[in-house]
Amino acid sequence: MRIKLLILIIIHCAALTSIYAQDVERAAQSRKWQTLLHYRPTIFRSHQSEIAPSDFFLSPDGHKSLIAELRATIEGFKKSPQLACRYPARRRFLIEEMGLKISAVRCEKYENWRAIFVPQSLSLVLASAFFGNAASSFGDTFLRIDGALTTPTGPRNALLDYGLNFAAQVPPADGAIKFAYKGLTGGYRGEFSILPYVQKIQEYRDREERDLWEYRLSLTSEQIERLLEHLWELETSYIPYYFLNKNCSYNLLSLLEVANPAWQLTDSFTYWTLPTDTIKVLMKTPNAVTDIKFRPSLHRLLIARLKNMSPAERKDFLRLRANSTLPPDSHSAIVLDSLIDEQKFLFGHDSDLYPETEKKRLKSLLQARALAPGKTHHIPPQETSHLRVDQTSGSRKISFAAGQTANRGFREIEFRPAYHDALDADQGALSFSEISVLGLRLRQFPEKNKNIHLDKLNLVHIVSMSPSDALQTRMSWMLDAGIATAPDEMAVQVPSGKTRYIQAGAGLSTYLLKEKENLLLFSFLKMNIEHSDNRSEKFRYGPSVQAGLLLRLFDNLKAGLSTEYFSYRQFDQFEDETHFNISEFQLSWIFHPDWNLRGEQRLFNDPNKSEHKITLSRYF
Repeated sequence: MRIKLLILIIIHCAALTSIYAQDVERAAQSRKWQTLLHYRPTIFRSHQSEIAPSDFFLSPDGHKSLIAELRATIEGFKKSPQLACRYPARRRFLIEEMGLKISAVRCEKYENWRAIFVPQSLSLVLASAFFGNAASSFGDTFLRIDGALTTPTGPRNALLDYGLNFAAQVPPADGAIKFAYKGLTGGYRGEFSILPYVQKIQEYRDREERDLWEYRLSLTSEQIERLLEHLWELETSYIPYYFLNKNCSYNLLSLLEVANPAWQLTDSFTYWTLPTDTIKVLMKTPNAVTDIKFRPSLHRLLIARLKNMSPAERKDFLRLRANSTLPPDSHSAIVLDSLIDEQKFLFGHDSDLYPETEKKRLKSLLQARALAPGKTHHIPPQETSHLRVDQTSGSRKISFAAGQTANRGFREIEFRPAYHDALDADQGALSFSEISVLGLRLRQFPEKNKNIHLDKLNLVHIVSMSPSDALQTRMSWMLDAGIATAPDEMAVQVPSGKTRYIQAGAGLSTYLLKEKENLLLFSFLKMNIEHSDNRSEKFRYGPSVQAGLLLRLFDNLKAGLSTEYFSYRQFDQFEDETHFNISEFQLSWIFHPDWNLRGEQRLFNDPNKSEHKITLSRYF
């Protein structure tokens, strides 16, 4: 009898062990556990954590084995419940998903950190593109931890919230080449950081003239708590930072998946992650976004206020800003408020850092404002359709073209992985500016032969249009580098060969119709350097001058007209010069958010070498 009972006990224990092992296996493969460890499929279809091997993992194989890390976590909590102070999100997982009983412990350091926040919601904030920093050329995203909607003293002030950022830790000594190499290969530590939201406002909106879009997310208090607990777990860890894909926007989505594992946000991004594309993914996720708020840049606000001044107020404003030594004798609230805000725009919010003359100027303005009656009503800039980031078309584009050059027909196919050109729809991009990376264009002359040849490989192409206005004169600039047919051989049936080139320049731009901002006049002075193995003059260089205008006829119809004069000379033969001119007209019809039809005419020195084509483009 005793033997039978012993056998039954052994069988029962074995069954319980088997069930427990199955529970551990199931929990290890669950979506919640995978998001907590930031596991993603690799190119070999196995799964591995994106967090660098560190003390974040309790198992030596934790970064590559979900079940090994879960077993180590269970054993760790059995030995010491105090482990909850290091892994509060894992403790929650073990209790909720596996039903383990873990004693509550006091975690003073974590509790003090957690007490900083009183989260009621979470928002994803997008800052528009900023060409002054290569890493921000496509925009930036960060999270905002939103406080209570109301406080004992009144409505919540969003400036008192906290921003949650993910960024590469770049040593100041790293030069441009090292910065690019390490950024592309994951050589920098990517870390999360928290700072007051007002600092992000001052950095992005005020100093860098960037608009902000705030997307409030549909997350429960429990989900927000899980995100904060996990954020604490990452305190001493890092994630390798890759500029192109595993960047700030990608890793913020990864953090949101911890909060709500049902959201499949990062699956859409493998080789390329743009901030605007992450917003689109969120918008396509059912019920993920509950509210959208536009926070215009301080510069945009000042321009809007200037437009709403009376002629006398505008004259007063321009008179006082032109001569800062004049006493601020205006009694207009809007004039004085605009002058005070311009001080913040030019010198920042911390008046202690102002030059001495500007400190006195700000003090006199504030004193005059205290005596001026009334207040300046909030004048929001018009939220035109071309500002809506979440309504933008895809950043990738494939184009098919047919045309004629030098009386010969040709066909083209072009692919642009990212991002935008002057005649694309303006949604989510800086109007009339351009930025594209790794664009490829192939051309075929079917009458001559069936061969397809490379017409252009664009490594990087940036045109930063910064229109001058009533507040300041600003410099526009451009950079273009790649491999292409030389500009004076564009209309040649069989070019002598491909040319490696780099072109850089600076200039001015301004809106001719200030109120509508739909007609931009621009000019550039450029320097060009070229190298070709198949031309007698292998190296040549020289300046070029370009002038033109860009016009937005309607939201879906844009046009461009420009002319550029080139002057080249060889490096070893200073007396030999080549001069030529290229004029160009383009008309772009965005007849659908994802489709564009464009006509283009190029005129060269020789009228017989003119080129025209029609292009159909699909965005995705």
